[in-house]
Amino acid sequence: MKLIGTLLVVVLLAAAWWLYEPQASISHEVAIAQATPLVDEALPAEEESQVDKIATYYLQRYGSSIQFVVTQASLLSELDQLQKDLPVQGRSLFDQAVTQAFPAMATEILRLIDRLIAYENWLDGNTAQLNRLEPAEGLAKLWQKRYELFGLDADELWADSVFDVDAKQTQIQNELDRLSKTDDLSTEAIADEFISRVDDIFGNSVAGAIVSPSDVSQAILSLNSVQSDLASMNPDDRAQTLESLRKKAGFSDEAILRLAERDLANQRKWDLGYQYMDARDQLAKQYSGVEYQQELQSLQQESFGSQASTIAAEERSGFNRFDRPRRYGVN
Repeated sequence: MKLIGTLLVVVLLAAAWWLYEPQASISHEVAIAQATPLVDEALPAEEESQVDKIATYYLQRYGSSIQFVVTQASLLSELDQLQKDLPVQGRSLFDQAVTQAFPAMATEILRLIDRLIAYENWLDGNTAQLNRLEPAEGLAKLWQKRYELFGLDADELWADSVFDVDAKQTQIQNELDRLSKTDDLSTEAIADEFISRVDDIFGNSVAGAIVSPSDVSQAILSLNSVQSDLASMNPDDRAQTLESLRKKAGFSDEAILRLAERDLANQRKWDLGYQYMDARDQLAKQYSGVEYQQELQSLQQESFGSQASTIAAEERSGFNRFDRPRRYGVN
């Protein structure tokens, strides 16, 4: 079953850019902000290396369909964002994470990424010339270069037309909009309707193959009606509902267990954060000036340990992570 999820708009655009120009490659910042984070802030930094976190994310997002060349090519957008955020070590982190996540296919994947980069560079240097040609001649030159770099894989990489992708994207977004206005359905009923609709739209298309269970679950969890339903539940019922949703989305039993553990870690984080904010408010009533700052620093150290300086820096900049909306199953 080929599924897609909430920021499927992001996944679809990944398929779209290969049609002509490379400028539409996925923004990792956009994709992950509303889906699974690249670095899971729920896990203390000392518990998991940066490469481990990136590899875990790649495996979760792409592992179910990494055998498809389209999925492998989607990793280029991840490399682009890593190099944007970390210009010096971005490529090294990417190569290590891909090798860790997909050891049996790493060499093949990295070679494909290098060829895609070569194709992007070729387009950058030839777009003006291509645009001066008649459309048929320009397209012929594009395909000549694609076959030169990718062989028969080019047929799969450029299988879906932009118009087909855009149409599917619109259909999925319309379905999300409809479900976002639904107040009388349970979380599980919404999951059933969304997944059924996605299957109707995508069937067994190549674009559908690059979508992961994470996309599906995050789409459903992005809906305010679902979050309201989850917030109204007791912890046990909420955990059971999230487990059921993830099964429907296609997660493995092992992944579901891992995500449940992450949910518990997130809940501990939020509980600690709420306790800290209550204590901080009390300090503000009792102290002021330098004395307040000293008491606040002590509270931050007591509450967050090695992360205290990060919390303090965030608050000085006007950001408070615990003022953000609580999104069950996400943060």
